[in-house]
Amino acid sequence: MKQNASAVWVGSLKGGKGIVTTEGGTLSEMQYFANNDAKGRSTNPNELIAAAHAACFSMALANQLAGEGFTPIA
Repeated sequence: MKQNASAVWVGSLKGGKGIVTTEGGTLSEMQYFANNDAKGRSTNPNELIAAAHAACFSMALANQLAGEGFTPIA
């Protein structure tokens, strides 16, 4: 599977901001900042990496549980 995303950063690390966009449109031009002080709908690279790891881990765990005959539930 091949998917694309892009990120653009403008300005200094402390005063700048960026836009991240995913091919699927889920993160369609979402703003991100270097810290969590921003107001509104935004994130930072640390949160994006943490979310990706959490999603990957939960999918892998569900797959292992299913392989052992268990049905993961929320």
